[in-house]
Amino acid sequence: MLKNYGIKQGAISAIELQKSAVTEQNIKSICLVFNVNEEWIRSGIGEIFVDIDENFNTFINIYNNLSIPLQDFLLKTANDLLDLQDKLPH
Repeated sequence: MLKNYGIKQGAISAIELQKSAVTEQNIKSICLVFNVNEEWIRSGIGEIFVDIDENFNTFINIYNNLSIPLQDFLLKTANDLLDLQDKLPH
């Protein structure tokens, strides 16, 4: 599942076996995929999972930090996902 977000199975195994350090991108991916609170991952403080409002704010912050061409790409991708969702069985 995480390999779709930039973490391959081999990298996960290396992290679990403490042969490799967890990178910033690994933490970001884990938080994004599993809806985990980044502060909890880093310090153990707070709730394990974030609520939808926090995810929304994170998404908006990501969007705002992208260049204009990448913002356009993100919006197109989001619209494509909506189209795909409409085609999936409910």
